Amino acid sequence: MEAAQVLAPVLLFVGNAVCGILAHWLHLRLDAKQRHPRYFCSAMLFTGGLLLGVSLLELLPQASDVMSGLQPHFPVAEVTLSSGFLLSFLGQELLRAYSLFRNRRIMSRSSSEGSPLGSVSGSYYGSTANGSNLMPQPRPSDLFVAPVVQGSLILLGSVSLAYYLRSNTLGATADFTWKAFLTTAMQSYLVAYAVSLVLYASAGRGTLMLWGSVFYAIVPALGCIVGLAARSKMNEVAAGVMDALCGGAVLFVTCFEVLQRYGRSALPPPLQLVPVAAGMGIWALLLYLFPKGH
Repeated sequence: MEAAQVLAPVLLFVGNAVCGILAHWLHLRLDAKQRHPRYFCSAMLFTGGLLLGVSLLELLPQASDVMSGLQPHFPVAEVTLSSGFLLSFLGQELLRAYSLFRNRRIMSRSSSEGSPLGSVSGSYYGSTANGSNLMPQPRPSDLFVAPVVQGSLILLGSVSLAYYLRSNTLGATADFTWKAFLTTAMQSYLVAYAVSLVLYASAGRGTLMLWGSVFYAIVPALGCIVGLAARSKMNEVAAGVMDALCGGAVLFVTCFEVLQRYGRSALPPPLQLVPVAAGMGIWALLLYLFPKGH
């Protein structure tokens, strides 16, 4: 069984690479956001359903099971999840305020300097007299001031932490079973697909966010390797707190940057619920087929 446990990080990485990196790259190659808007909106709503499953059917119940003994008559896990939701909201709003302040300073500085690049500025703000080749290209750092990009990075960090902890527990478990591995692996593969679509949607044709899919493919495998090497895992209560906080962050991004953004899509209103329900149904089916029983 030791050999099978050593194989687990490889299978985690390969599966996450196929479901995450490959899916992201294919959407980039096909330019799905521009060329196939109906498919893309449906895929994003399906992704929203998957992420609702991650938050409400996986992270919250897991945290509730662990933290219920702390205060039997107080919903500790639910309050912690709400705190994660609120912290994500405040964090994004602070980043948005900072980006607005930064842009305002840049504009005031350029106007006070007499705008020596006036022809380029005219091209940037809509003038076509100088040709499109004079339009300044946005710097990579400017990409991260967009709220949708900030939301995708919050999602990436949250699910990476949650599935690092799960993979770490899997690697540190002495009585390793393929059933436990399949439970963690199948969830991780679906999350890799969902994260890859959210990252792609936030940057469109840009390839910079592809590195986010690469990052997520590595993290669960790394957690499993650390668990195998150290044979130690995080305290259960601390892991439950992290699950609830991550669940709140995932729920925030799902509501405001996925469902709200793509709910007003090309699909008619009744049909918009179908891909969301399908995503949650797939996650519920996964929990049924691969329960957490030990």
